[in-house]
Amino acid sequence: MQTASGDQVEVYELQIDTNNKLMLKAWAKHFREHYCLDDHIDELMSGTPQKTRAEYLIAQKFPDANSNFGPQTRAGDFAEILLSDVVESLLGYWVPRTRYRDKKVKNESAKGTDVVGIKFHSGGPSKPSAYDALITVETKAHLSKSTKGNRLQDAVDDAQKDDVLGQFRVAESLNAMKQRFIEQGKGKETKSVARFQHPHKNPYIQDIGASALFCTTFYKDTEVAQVSTSKHRPGSRFKLIVVHGQDMMKFVHELYDRAANEA
Repeated sequence: MQTASGDQVEVYELQIDTNNKLMLKAWAKHFREHYCLDDHIDELMSGTPQKTRAEYLIAQKFPDANSNFGPQTRAGDFAEILLSDVVESLLGYWVPRTRYRDKKVKNESAKGTDVVGIKFHSGGPSKPSAYDALITVETKAHLSKSTKGNRLQDAVDDAQKDDVLGQFRVAESLNAMKQRFIEQGKGKETKSVARFQHPHKNPYIQDIGASALFCTTFYKDTEVAQVSTSKHRPGSRFKLIVVHGQDMMKFVHELYDRAANEA
């Protein structure tokens, strides 16, 4: 659809086949390993009061279902991970998945750019091209009645922090990614991230993205149509993405439960 200011918005409806147990199991594993690799759970659990993997994940890793800022954090984390999947599977970028394993406070959002995607035009990091591309996506969620405001517009406004030519938040996010890959001994990934750290010396294309995940109950075409990117730097390449689905918060809680119980 198109906004009143002429921006194109990609709108996706998320339809989940709750009868497809194999798909849900694979999704739960994919989701869980954003927080903790399955191969590391037992060692991390050792020495804690928790006696099962599920108990450990619920107590130490996953945001709480009912208390503090847990539900809000669950909604935000799910939206970011889902949009990472959209950027990777539908837009063709590589999205490093490093943010959630290092969270110090489980009921807080991970700091930095929500989603960063990398795409090489040809040759990889050893042959940088001005047509290499980086996308940053600011992500918001509206999955409950308590959420107020135009969430896509909120995402658009906050996305200004990720303009690489302004050297804002994305520079710190890229540095954090590279550090994690260095610590993991992943040389290829380290070089891939490093290629995008100096846009003035080694220019590339940047798309600035803003996205919102809605429970269909709260999704309104008229609200999305009012969104404007006019406050961004002239010439910015903008991508707007909306995803909505039925009973999303209910599904989010179910996915966290499945991710814990099937570990």
